[in-house]
Amino acid sequence: MNTEFVLFSIADEIRRVVKNNIDLIEFFRIHKAEFPYDIVNGDLYVNRVKNNPITLILGSDGKPTFKSSKTSVWPVLCTIAEIPPPIRDYQQNVMLFGLYHSPVGPTAESLLGKIVKAIERLRRTGLTIDLGARDKIQTFDVHVQLIVGDFPARSKFNSLSGHAGYFACSRCLINGVRCKAHQHILYTWLEYRTKCPVEHTNENMNISFDLIETSRKTIRPNGAIVKSPLCSILSIQKQSVFDYFHTCLKVHLPVLISKWVKLLSKVDLNKADIYLSGILYPHSFNRHPKKLSMFDQWKASQMRTFFLYVSLPLLIHLDVLAMRPFIECSLEQFPSIYDECNELLSIHVHVHLWEQCLQHGALAFHSIFKMYHQRTCLTQRPNNNASIVQHERTPVLERRVPPQSPHQFSQQQHYIQNNENSNRPYSSDIHSLSSQRFHGNQNARILNQVNNVAPTMSPSTKRKFDELMVENGKKLNQLVDAVESLVQEQREVTEGLRVLNKTTSQSQKYMRQLIKSIKVDVTPNKYASQPQLPVYMHNEQNLFSSISSDLPITTILCRVIRKLYSTEEIENGVAENEHDERFQIVKNAMVAAFFVDEPVKFDIFWQQIGKKHIGGQKRAQKCRNKKLKTNHILNSEDNSHSNEDGNDPSSYSESDFDN
Repeated sequence: MNTEFVLFSIADEIRRVVKNNIDLIEFFRIHKAEFPYDIVNGDLYVNRVKNNPITLILGSDGKPTFKSSKTSVWPVLCTIAEIPPPIRDYQQNVMLFGLYHSPVGPTAESLLGKIVKAIERLRRTGLTIDLGARDKIQTFDVHVQLIVGDFPARSKFNSLSGHAGYFACSRCLINGVRCKAHQHILYTWLEYRTKCPVEHTNENMNISFDLIETSRKTIRPNGAIVKSPLCSILSIQKQSVFDYFHTCLKVHLPVLISKWVKLLSKVDLNKADIYLSGILYPHSFNRHPKKLSMFDQWKASQMRTFFLYVSLPLLIHLDVLAMRPFIECSLEQFPSIYDECNELLSIHVHVHLWEQCLQHGALAFHSIFKMYHQRTCLTQRPNNNASIVQHERTPVLERRVPPQSPHQFSQQQHYIQNNENSNRPYSSDIHSLSSQRFHGNQNARILNQVNNVAPTMSPSTKRKFDELMVENGKKLNQLVDAVESLVQEQREVTEGLRVLNKTTSQSQKYMRQLIKSIKVDVTPNKYASQPQLPVYMHNEQNLFSSISSDLPITTILCRVIRKLYSTEEIENGVAENEHDERFQIVKNAMVAAFFVDEPVKFDIFWQQIGKKHIGGQKRAQKCRNKKLKTNHILNSEDNSHSNEDGNDPSSYSESDFDN
């Protein structure tokens, strides 16, 4: 399987963007109050302790390499929050940190592992940038504000259950229920209001990761699959945000329009189509909403245009907190209008959008919509080498063109200095001396303008210039040798760092094993039992009487259930009724025996183990009744055969049985 990942120089990308926009950054630092709904006025940004900050906004999404190709490319893009909108989303200000290409989707480690390590180094050491013309050097603190993507992308880089599974919400611990009609998972408003799921916290995730590491089986406690590299640089619950571009415009709105189309008559549809076709859009709108009856062919950008510009945005001037009652009222009425089978995760996450606005600003400022154009540009390839030279004629390329003479070298340096402030494309961390592509095309890449600007010289001047050219050529060769030796030393240092990282990883692994051996075992099937069960009275009866403390916790749970419920109630499933008073008594008894002052552990035990064993009581009781019935029938048949043979079992003596 051909899988590739290209890691770009993150520090150089940030330096390039900051250096080109330092005036705007300083302006925005003073006048950010003029953008009240931007990210820099959100709670997470304002409450962060920062000194000369550079705050990163990450985003990633997959795109097929070609329309008929099975392979896909996953770019990891980034913008800087300190640059004011919409300039921060311009193409020259969007940074490319990494590029993943493969016929299969990436994991969190393969897509973001190396990028996260590079960002961690910048967070520890800071980033020093030479601002050039300002004749000063500044050190910036690097932070990460958020990461954004659609539902499949968030599932991959968060390492959580997908939107079609249980516990798919990263903000709350809502379980989800299976739709009996279509067999998909629903996140209903009724479940959210009645159960009031707790908030998804870092503590819950750490406990889930411990359970995954210690369990011998493949489990997904609270929807966690494996620990994501993002956990070291941000909080997945608060900083891995939902993208309104996909949630509202690409998922929710098409479903609503499909319902509207069914409710409208043909006459009304024709009127709507005539209205849409008569709209004159600005020249910057590349895609226009087509006929309403053909909405299923609309792209997400057309949905956005229809929702924001064609339809009437009535609630645009309301406060964020004032929107919460409207959202909750809409979700409450949703199943009665559109059918409860449509209450998927994309509908449930609307209840968290107002919190997301308070933390990160307006939805439009942290959407992946602006990065879509940059992702599309990555797949556009030029037709010939001439267009490559014309498109990539930048100072970065000029530094990689080897001079054929010192004169050409000086002229190229003059060209670079005069174009130092020009816009540059994405930078690469491939060294010029080791680039095979550059060595193979060096003659074709020499600019023709260099030869055209050579001055007219007399014979004496030519002789002096030739001597100077030879001397400069020797110096250039010495410089190339010095650079090559420096590159070799850098490779040796890199190899030493790799060995050191490997040794450190092994040491960390041994340390984790040592910590696990010291910690209390919280594996689901190995909960430590108490030396003596407590006295828990109910109806003047101790529920733990005649129960040994040496038994497993699941066996103790089953025996307590049998004391509170009759055989018929267990067989009829009454023990599974959560609204029964005895159900709560069983939970309180298990807390008193094993989980005093440990509510989080008890919740995990009850969700993963307790409920399953309560449901198993019904099956076990039916199995016991079936065995008793079978034994009774066999005994009856044996007695009947004995009577037919003329032998009365009651007439046998003890000596006959002994024989």
